[in-house]
Order: sequence, then C-alpha cells, then structure tokens
Amino acid sequence: MKKEILPNWIYAVPRVELFSGGRGFNGFKSITEVRDLRLGFEKNIVNYGDFYSPEELEHNRAYKQVIPYCALLDVDKKTIFSYKRGKGEPRLEGKWSIGIGGHIHPIKIAEPENLLKASLIRRVSQEVDVGMRVMGLRPLGYINCEDSEDVDKYHIGILFLKEVYDCHDIKIKSPNLLHGKFRTLDDIQKIMKHQDFEDWSQISYKQLLKERLAD
Repeated sequence: MKKEILPNWIYAVPRVELFSGGRGFNGFKSITEVRDLRLGFEKNIVNYGDFYSPEELEHNRAYKQVIPYCALLDVDKKTIFSYKRGKGEPRLEGKWSIGIGGHIHPIKIAEPENLLKASLIRRVSQEVDVGMRVMGLRPLGYINCEDSEDVDKYHIGILFLKEVYDCHDIKIKSPNLLHGKFRTLDDIQKIMKHQDFEDWSQISYKQLLKERLAD
C-alpha cells in the first residue's frame, strides 16, 4: 500500500545510499570534484530520496535531509545578498547568512529529477522578490558538516548560485530575513569577524571567492 505523503513531510536520503555505503565527507565538494571522483551524490539523491515525516527524521542520523541553498550574487558590483535570520529554525535564529534555502516539501512537478531546482526556485520566490535581471541559476557543489554537533549533521546542502545584475530593486518578502540587502565583500567580512555566521554560509562564501570573485 502506497504511503500517504503529507504537505509538511521532508525529502531525505538514507545515509548509506547517499554516500554509497561510505562515510560522508566533511566540508565542501565542488560539482567538478564530485564528477572527477565519480561520486554519485546527484544520482543517489534522485534515486534513493523520499519524503518522510518530521518525526521520523528528527535527530535521526540514518538519514540526510536535502537542503537546496542559494547564494545571490550581483556580478557587476560584486556584492552578495546577506541577512540575519529571524524566527524559524531555533538552532539558526539570530545567525547571519548568505544562503536562501530550506527543506524540500512535496510539490507537483512533471520530472522528478528537477525536484531540487524546482523546490529552490519556489523557496527563493517566497523569500525575496528578485525583481532584477537574472543571468542564471547553477549548482556549485555540496556542503556536508559530518563532524558537526549541531543541526548541520542531519542535512546535506546543495549550493546554488543565482547570478543577477541591477540589484537595487530587490524586495524582502519574508519577515525572517532581517537586514537583508546586497553587501560588499568587505562588509560581509566585517560581519563574519564580529557576528555569528552560519557554518554553511562561511563555506559558501569561501567557494564564491574562489570560483567567482577571485579577481
């Protein structure tokens, strides 16, 4: 009998299937690195992922909850959208972030392999009104904090980059994105030095510097 999937259920992958029986990595692996090492994360997420109730997944290390995580970059001004988290996930509340994302919940799509990107597009549209010219949305790699003692150890992130230009007209739609705006690299580094920044955002920021802002 097919199980009934409720709207608040969460997409996750059994750890043993996601990492093909091996131990998960710690930190970041780029899309290129994953392909060069023949790691089948993308295939495993699609083939072995399913929706589970929040109760099944809470504090359950047998699963990795999949989180599409998007950074917004103004390629002309070299500024990155950043904000302070308001109410929501208690373990992240009050932390600064450059990522927009969240759990994948059931949605109707024609092609299951597009679930990750479709969920991310929906989440970004719920959080902000981009209202600007968009140059592209592409995956950069995977974030996994295997040794974490916090919320991170139950999740795997897929870092996406949304490149835009003419960012002056962005509108914040979610009340939980406090002080949200595009900031210079210097401003973000100052916040990182003096404020509590999400681990995933620190990892993402370093990757953006390496891949898109090196010059």
